[in-house]
Amino acid sequence: MCFVYFRCTKSCDLPKRKLEDSPQVGLRNDHGNYVCEYFDVGAEAELEGDNTSDVPKSWEIGRRIVEWNILAEGMYCCTCKCPLHLSDIVGERLFGLGGLLMVDCKLCHTVTDVHFGKRGPSGSYDINTKASMGMIHAGMGPTHLQNFLAECNLPSITESTLRKKEKELSGQIRNVTIQSCNMAQREEKSLSTDGNIEASFDGGWQKRGSGWN
Repeated sequence: MCFVYFRCTKSCDLPKRKLEDSPQVGLRNDHGNYVCEYFDVGAEAELEGDNTSDVPKSWEIGRRIVEWNILAEGMYCCTCKCPLHLSDIVGERLFGLGGLLMVDCKLCHTVTDVHFGKRGPSGSYDINTKASMGMIHAGMGPTHLQNFLAECNLPSITESTLRKKEKELSGQIRNVTIQSCNMAQREEKSLSTDGNIEASFDGGWQKRGSGWN
């Protein structure tokens, strides 16, 4: 049996008053999520028995993009260096398509954060940058990418994150584009060594509103 209390911080400007006992909170189970239907700040909720045992854990739902070498390198306790096991996961934190697992050590019971994807110098996950690059390359927008990830049952990336990554990549994309065009221009120039090139042209031109002259 557990109790959940909702407390309200009392302001010094408000007059003191005696708080009355509030009725018990009504709870409903919505797809494994227990939703509070009563919003009184002084309310009290009581869960009879083990009602939360059937609530699914976040790391057991959906799919993840995992880089095995990164995961394998991190599967050691940060305190005693004992090998960790995926069966001892107690939590998860997602950052777009990347994230970390919180794994409990059976020996010292220390919870270690185990990342399952590469991170850049700023600490952001490379997979989010790759997803933004793929979105640009495929000519999609954030909504299209989010719909695709949802159908694959993968974690979603917010539009603000995708726009931020797109802005970071825009300068590099522009530089690569200029270099590619210059390289193609030099290659075309080097292959065009013959100076006797025949050309044809049309001597007529279109004047404004008067047709051909």
